[in-house]
Amino acid sequence: MNAEADVRVRLSTPAGDILLDILASKAPRAARAFLAHIDAGRLDGVPFARAVRRDNDNGQPSIEVLQTWPLPGDIEILTGRFESTAESGLRHIEGAVSFARSADGVTPSAFFICLSEEPALDHGGARQDDRQGFPVFAAVVEGLDVVRDIHARETSPEAPIAYLKGQMLVAPVPIVSARRSPPRIGRT
Repeated sequence: MNAEADVRVRLSTPAGDILLDILASKAPRAARAFLAHIDAGRLDGVPFARAVRRDNDNGQPSIEVLQTWPLPGDIEILTGRFESTAESGLRHIEGAVSFARSADGVTPSAFFICLSEEPALDHGGARQDDRQGFPVFAAVVEGLDVVRDIHARETSPEAPIAYLKGQMLVAPVPIVSARRSPPRIGRT
C-alpha cells in the first residue's frame, strides 16, 4: 500500500484562522478519522473550550494544551489502535495536534494543540497510567498566535467534571468552519 499524502486543513474561528498539516504519511489511521470529520462538516461549531495551563492543571506532570469539546450528540468514540508516537515518530512539541484519549478510545471532535514541548503526552510518558500516550496526527503551520490567544483567555472555576475545574473557558471559541485547504507552493 502506498503511503498516504499529507493534507492541509484550515480551522476558521472568530479569533483567527489556524492552518494544520494533517500528517497522514506518519499517522494514517488518526489522520483518516480527523479528515472524515472535516469532510462531513462535523467540526463546524465545535468549540475550543479547555485551556490547560501550568497554573490550572489537575494532572501530573502538568501540561499546556488547548482542547476542543465535542458538541452534544456528537461524542462518537472510535476504538482500536491509533498510531502511538513510538510508531509515528511524531512528538508532542509546540504546535502538535493530538486526539484526547480515554480507555474507551478517541473522539475525533476532541483534539488538543500543544503550546510547548510535552513529553509526558508521548508514548512512555507519565501523563496516562498505561504509558501509551496520545496519538499526534497533525501540526500547526500557521496561527499558533491564535491558539495562544484563545489559550490565555479567562477560565471558569466551575466545570462539568471536578478534574476540569479551572480549565474550561468562560467564553469558548467555536470553529466556524474546518475545511481542506490547498498546500502552499513549495511546502509539503
